[in-house]
Amino acid sequence: MNTEQNDHEARIVELEMKVSYQDKTIEDLNETVTNLQREVQLLERLFSQVKQKLSPASMTEADINIANEKPPHY
Repeated sequence: MNTEQNDHEARIVELEMKVSYQDKTIEDLNETVTNLQREVQLLERLFSQVKQKLSPASMTEADINIANEKPPHY
């Protein structure tokens, strides 16, 4: 009976260690996902700003003239 009880205790300890490791992994993954979501939001804002700056409505006449000029090697 003592051996059986030791086996159960060993299995319980092993399971507790696995759960603890999984909890840590989940916390790490959650932190990674949260950080990536922040980066995606920042990149979306930056992309929106760039897109707005490059839109034809935001271009000045000087920008349009420069865009239409031929490069010096022509």
